[in-house]
Amino acid sequence: MENTDLRQIYGQEPCAGGGNTGRGTTVNDGELLKQYVDEGSEPAFEELVKRHTDLVYSSALRRVGPGSAEDVAQAVFVVLARKAPKLARRSTVNLSGWLFRATRFAALDALKKERRRRERENAAAEGSREEMQAQQMSEEWEQVKPVLDEGLDRLSRGDRDAVLLRFFRGASFAEVGETMGISENTAAKRVSRALQKLHRFLSRKGVTLSMPILSSLLASRTTEAAPPEITASCTTAALAGVGVLAGGGTISALLIADGVMKAMAVNRIITTAVATCVLLTAGTGTVVTVKRAVTEHAAIALGREQTGMRLVAVKPVTLEYKAASTLPGGVVEYQINTQYDERTYFARLGEEVEGYILAKHEARTEERDVSGIAKPVVVDISELTLERGNERIVLTRNRPVKSARYSAHLLLGPDDTDRYLGIGDTFNLEGSEYQVAEVPPKLDRIVLRRTADDRKVVLLVGE
Repeated sequence: MENTDLRQIYGQEPCAGGGNTGRGTTVNDGELLKQYVDEGSEPAFEELVKRHTDLVYSSALRRVGPGSAEDVAQAVFVVLARKAPKLARRSTVNLSGWLFRATRFAALDALKKERRRRERENAAAEGSREEMQAQQMSEEWEQVKPVLDEGLDRLSRGDRDAVLLRFFRGASFAEVGETMGISENTAAKRVSRALQKLHRFLSRKGVTLSMPILSSLLASRTTEAAPPEITASCTTAALAGVGVLAGGGTISALLIADGVMKAMAVNRIITTAVATCVLLTAGTGTVVTVKRAVTEHAAIALGREQTGMRLVAVKPVTLEYKAASTLPGGVVEYQINTQYDERTYFARLGEEVEGYILAKHEARTEERDVSGIAKPVVVDISELTLERGNERIVLTRNRPVKSARYSAHLLLGPDDTDRYLGIGDTFNLEGSEYQVAEVPPKLDRIVLRRTADDRKVVLLVGE
């Protein structure tokens, strides 16, 4: 699908971002890390801090408020400086996702230390939350802001990284795909599904926004400019935290950084123990029931003794032409909904939806007699023609039509997260990426391919 296929879903064009996804610079984050590690280049590290301070500070501000946000931001960059040698050895580095996760650990540690300080001082009254700095923010953003980071935390790592790159860093779908090692089309689908998952979470929290409004808010409101002194203090604290500079950085920041290092180490041990037991297979193509046996400690941490994935059903995808809207300039976009994989597209003629090209639109109406109404009612029966190779589908408005594409309904992880996937789609489970490789004609199973080692796993419906 071209980038413009989902423009209405995701809002306006991505805003300019930093790093190797938004500024057009030829020196990417990974190269800057290597310069810092190999040459001790402080300017290289300072450039990394400049690129990512806004993202880190904004997330810290939402999590801990302005009182501790700077300490948390400093701690994150201290950890980055300490972890730089290991990160620099990776073939690809998605620094935005790594820093976001580090900010979560730092914020949790900062909140824990603040709670203990209050207990020591026997503070009788619970401190009131800092008032939101929202004079220029819309009513919709005020609804989203308090629960946004909780929603992002609940996304899988791959989905969260896709959202961060697309909306927080302003990356195009091609840049998202390049950073994550997937195709542009897969990146677009991943962002779409992650956004819908976040939308469902917000709905459960009582935040009722349309998808276009949510995507517009993410693109325009999530990243606040950090004060200029924050960038300098983060750089100084980080370099001091690894012994490059003498002094610099608050004690709170350094203590938080130590807590983050410990939390990341524990998290890595748990994730490794769980991931090694995700699939029990006898060989390529073996039919298995997916289970996972984890250690007692890992089971407690996850809150469930067994987890994996289960195939509920395989059904043909149903397409439904819902509406047409004329944009400024006279361009017409058509809304197409899909059943069983719960997607909504806004596309123009010549663009692609679910592998089909929107070839033609023909406006039609008819008069129908309705009981109790004297005059006939005019009903819109406009037709939208979709083509894929020799296959041709004509969608009449508000009349679902089954396509030749199939969707597999999977339950993933300990919370039985619903995912609807077609051939070629990918998903992540506890750090491993899988792709739907085949859907046999009987629709009683699907074949998955684990991208790391190309191993195939067959899932049977109901197993």
